[in-house]
Amino acid sequence: MPPAIPGRGLPTLTVSLNGQTLGISVLVNDAAVYRSATLSGRYRRLVFEVSPEQLKSGENVVELHNMGARIMYDTILLVEEGTL
Repeated sequence: MPPAIPGRGLPTLTVSLNGQTLGISVLVNDAAVYRSATLSGRYRRLVFEVSPEQLKSGENVVELHNMGARIMYDTILLVEEGTL
C-alpha cells in the first residue's frame, strides 16, 4: 500500500500530542458508520509511542485529525508501558 499523504485520496487518521504528530494511520472503509452498524465493523487497535520528552507538566492535548473518513472509537488510553 502506498504511504498515506493526508488530503490525497486515502482516508487517514493523524494523532498528535501537544501539536506534534505521533503517527498517521490509513483507514479502510468497512461501511459501518454510515449504515449505523453495530456488527461487522472493522475493529482496530492503534498504538502510538510517546516519549517522556513529548509530555509537559500540566495539561497535555491529544488531537485526532480525520482526513476523508468517519471514525468511531470506544476508548483512548494514555498508559505507561508495562501497566496493561
